[in-house]
Parts: sequence; C-alpha cells; structure tokens
Amino acid sequence: MATIAQQLEQLGREQGIREGEQIGIRKGQKLAVHNFAKTLLQRGSDRNFIMELTGLSEEELSNLCVLSRGN
Repeated sequence: MATIAQQLEQLGREQGIREGEQIGIRKGQKLAVHNFAKTLLQRGSDRNFIMELTGLSEEELSNLCVLSRGN
C-alpha cells in the first residue's frame, strides 16, 4: 500500500505527463500550420488568403518569410 506522499507524487507525475503531451500536441499543430503557410508562400499564394486559412497574423506570416530565407 502506497503512502499518501507516494500517491500524491504519482498523481503529480501523471499530471505532468498529460500537460507535457498537450504542450507537444500544440507545438506540433503550430509547426504544421507554419509549414503549410510556408508552402503556400513558396507557391505564390496571396498573403491575405494564407492568413485567412491559417489564422496567422501579418506579423507571424512576415516572420515565417524571414525565417524561410535563412533556410
């Protein structure tokens, strides 16, 4: 039988794992949107159209352009 401290420690670990998974999912979704937007930019799509599709702001889209030039 686990002590209360051990049970709380286990609950903390489980919560940390769930939170870590959620952070990873959000980062992955953001990366997918950025990659999609970069592809659309490279193919000459209209910036307003890309912002509408992806939900990215003008600033975020501009930052992608700058970052893409570095690669």
